[in-house]
Amino acid sequence: MCVIHTPNKPVQALVNKVVSTLSVMPYPNGELPAIQATVGRLSTNWNWHSRHEMTIFLNNFFFSSIYQLRAAEPELGTLSSLQLILLSLLADEKIEVRESARRTLTNIIAWEVMDGPAKQALLDRFIASYREKTELREKHAAALGVCAFVYANKRQMTAFLANVVIYLCRLLTDPLPAVQVGVLDLGIVESFSVLICFFLCFRNPSPRR
Repeated sequence: MCVIHTPNKPVQALVNKVVSTLSVMPYPNGELPAIQATVGRLSTNWNWHSRHEMTIFLNNFFFSSIYQLRAAEPELGTLSSLQLILLSLLADEKIEVRESARRTLTNIIAWEVMDGPAKQALLDRFIASYREKTELREKHAAALGVCAFVYANKRQMTAFLANVVIYLCRLLTDPLPAVQVGVLDLGIVESFSVLICFFLCFRNPSPRR
């Protein structure tokens, strides 16, 4: 049902409801490889709506099954495989899919799905990717990845934010062609604004009444 694309809003709403229900159902460990394979196939489906639905599925599935995924990780490796699928969706050809993947990645970071070293490695990967990649879509994926760290940590002081601030400053001053700026700047500026507001509140807390 994920591949159905119809202008009929009730039908599309039903498809979304089915995907949402499936994402929070309990599954035995033996079915995790099949779930991983299905998500992998749909995340590369020709219909971008299917790929978009997979970002939502992953968001709900990580939230509802995180303890099971962590326990089964040494044997099955499902957790790391699903994270790789999400990162591939972050560089999807459709911007709606990329932005939805960024929201899911934000939640994964905030829920501490990854440990500290894994998060630092991912942040370093995004920074290196932006520097090395030449295709706009890949650069946008890297920028969205860093923005995910901003949104995930906007209510607390973390060691990540120092590197994030420096990186976002570089993005804002990067001499990109005009056609690229229109795609990249909105999320970057918004994330940078969140950081500025955060630091102002942190350094100048409101006086108690």
